[in-house]
Amino acid sequence: MAQWEDDLRAVVEHRGAALVEHARMLLEPAEDDGPDRAVELTVRALEAAFRRGGRRTTGEHGSVRLVDDDELDALAARVTGAQDRLAPAGRPPATATPAPPPDDGASEALTARVPEVVAHVRAARSRGRRRALVGSAAVVVVAALATTAFAARPWDRSPTPAPSPTATPYAGACGSNLPKGKSALRVRYDRTWADESEIVADQTWDAAFEADGDVNAAVRGTLDSLTPEVVLTRDGKVVALGVDVPGSATAGDPPASFSDLVAGSPAYVAVRFAACDGGALAPGRYQAHLFATDGSAHVLSGAAGLTVLSTVPEGDQPAWLAGSPLACGEKADEFVVRAGALAPERIDQAGGAVYDDGFAVLLRNGSRRARTLELPRRAVVAWVQHGRIVGVGPDERATHTVTVGKGKLVRVAARPWDTTDYCTGSADGTKPGHLPPGTYQALVYTRVPATDASDPDRWVVDDWRGNDIVIRRDGTAALR
Repeated sequence: MAQWEDDLRAVVEHRGAALVEHARMLLEPAEDDGPDRAVELTVRALEAAFRRGGRRTTGEHGSVRLVDDDELDALAARVTGAQDRLAPAGRPPATATPAPPPDDGASEALTARVPEVVAHVRAARSRGRRRALVGSAAVVVVAALATTAFAARPWDRSPTPAPSPTATPYAGACGSNLPKGKSALRVRYDRTWADESEIVADQTWDAAFEADGDVNAAVRGTLDSLTPEVVLTRDGKVVALGVDVPGSATAGDPPASFSDLVAGSPAYVAVRFAACDGGALAPGRYQAHLFATDGSAHVLSGAAGLTVLSTVPEGDQPAWLAGSPLACGEKADEFVVRAGALAPERIDQAGGAVYDDGFAVLLRNGSRRARTLELPRRAVVAWVQHGRIVGVGPDERATHTVTVGKGKLVRVAARPWDTTDYCTGSADGTKPGHLPPGTYQALVYTRVPATDASDPDRWVVDDWRGNDIVIRRDGTAALR
């Protein structure tokens, strides 16, 4: 028996009564004709929750592990989330439903429907696999694309392995033109959740989509059969496929089918893009869509504009920055995006600060306990003019050990108003130049050393806008 089927049967056996009660509370009194209506809603929610994905197995040869209370709670939360989405429009989610006891038992009416639910889910998952595996040649192509596209850039070898993309996308979309006919469901890109418009070529893209209007009952069957995939297009042609990165969507699970999309309840995706030509994804401007077709009907979302940046920064680098995301002449916004892919784990940036003696970065211990950290003694200022980095301060990688309490801040300050510039100095850093007089913005950063010498440093970067600095002819600096 598949792991998802074990999970489905377990949540019905141990949480079935609470799930049906949750469904009953979601229904208007006039719609609640007894337990059948609530059971029907729960059946649809179970099918939506288990169409794809599922808990990983553990143990030798993937042997099944018993589901404990925490896992049952997580599985039940997936189902109640689907119930909330599928409930009739205008009825608020039943947020006041009390938490069920560790084992509140089954619902006989729901248990009787389990064979039906299993059959529907099994058929839906089989359709998904057939769409994903469109011929053995397509499978080989997509595997090659993913292998090439997700090769680590030289300055981004994470101390812990990055999530491996799974769930081969629909390779048949590669190279095709987007359909021009009417979409079976209007879907929009949700900018209010996260407008992530720039990424590095092999970085995970997080986004949210939601239905723009209610699902028409006449096309629900069609929507049930269409599994959403993310495609990247240029001039209306699919040039890259989005490959799911498990566990990366920060706000929820990706949709199992387009019938799961409802107005007011965004569906979240986290993907990395594999170029259709098998090479690295070329830098440039693209449009991302949520898309699916069965050859006769299709769903196509509105476009999300997306700029893909090169993995290599534009410009020159002092010797100690070789292989890093920072370069002299680079666009400041692009450096912030590249450095963002190298943020340290469990250390949150609390912001930057300006003091009488210059700039500092404030770091917060984001873990649940006090931590002893190896941090740089000094932050560094990169100087920006007209949106580009035109000056870089000295190499500051001397460290010291600091114990930071849970949620507490630590200040890492730059040298007081230091205006020496290693972009115009000698390449080996032995003879720095000096910034010419003028008005600049200060981009303050710090490099947190990696725990493994073979890994790159982690970067924390403060926002560079809104802090105009005047450098005088004598080399002194002051806020304007």
